[in-house]
Formats: sequence, C-alpha cells, structure tokens
Amino acid sequence: MSRHNMEAVRRLRAERVVFSCPSCYRTWKEHYDAQIELRHTTEYIHELILSGRLLLKPLAPLRVAYHDSCDLGRHGGIYDAPRKIIQSIPGVTLIELEHNKAGSLCCGGGGNLEMAAPELTGKLAKVKIEEIKQSGADAVVTACQQCVRTIETSARRQRLDLKVMDITELVVKALADQGERPE
Repeated sequence: MSRHNMEAVRRLRAERVVFSCPSCYRTWKEHYDAQIELRHTTEYIHELILSGRLLLKPLAPLRVAYHDSCDLGRHGGIYDAPRKIIQSIPGVTLIELEHNKAGSLCCGGGGNLEMAAPELTGKLAKVKIEEIKQSGADAVVTACQQCVRTIETSARRQRLDLKVMDITELVVKALADQGERPE
C-alpha cells in the first residue's frame, strides 16, 4: 500500500502532502520513506493564518476546550498549531483541559479499540466527557475525526448536550470573505 501511495504522489509531482487524519499523518511519518514534506492540516492552516492568506472574522463569544488526540499529540508532537489557530479567532477563548498535551486522556476511539473492546471505549469516553464538562467550555474542539465521532457518540448515549467540532469546522465558521479584512 505504501508503494502504491508513494507512486501516486510521485505521479502528481507533489512536494507536500497535508493530512487531516492524525493516524494517516503518523503512519506516513513513521513508516514511509516519503522524502517530501508531510504536514498535518493544523500546521498548514496555522501557516496560512500567519502568512495572511487565511482571513478570520470574529465569532460570537465561545469558550472551547481543545482535546489533544493521541496520534497528533503524544505520537506526532503537534500541540502548538491547533492552539494557535484557536487563539487567532477573535471571540474564541481557549480553555485548557486538566489533562492536556502529552498528558491528554484518550477519548477511547483510537487504534480500533472500539471494535475490540467497546465497553472500554465507552468508559474512556465518559471520563473524557466528564473532564470536558468540568472545564466549563461551551464546546470541545479536536483535530481528529475519530475523536469527534467517539466523543459525540458517547455524549449522545449519555443524553448530554455537548458541542463537538473538528478544528477545521471552527475555522470554516470564522472564515472571512477574501475581500473582507477582519477587525
């Protein structure tokens, strides 16, 4: 599969591959001899914001907790880019969870745990949701689609009103028209 994927990238003459999935990013970083730039979307979005190519407008006041996913955080070492994205959106306040960065609690959904031990996934997700509730945040934001799905599913099963977003959803909400300059 890696040979197939690398051949596809070579045919495109790509110099950079940007991943929205932390697990795919990790797999390419650890197991591919890619010899091209590998980036996670949070790194790329942060780069666009810094360069002024991505304009963000103010949102209604929103307090968001950021959940560090296992593959992007502990395994990928990417902690700052997602936080800087959140902090760059006017009106949005970043709330740090008690367990964050390398000490972040797993949502319970990674590594096919949900398929192998669904009861354990449920228990881990409940602990994560309790931590999110304790933070006082209006929503939880993460950069992992699996974490979004796991946390949303567990919150729904617990009949909790918890807003869960992928960080790209938050960015899309804050996108300014290209002719519009944020205040």
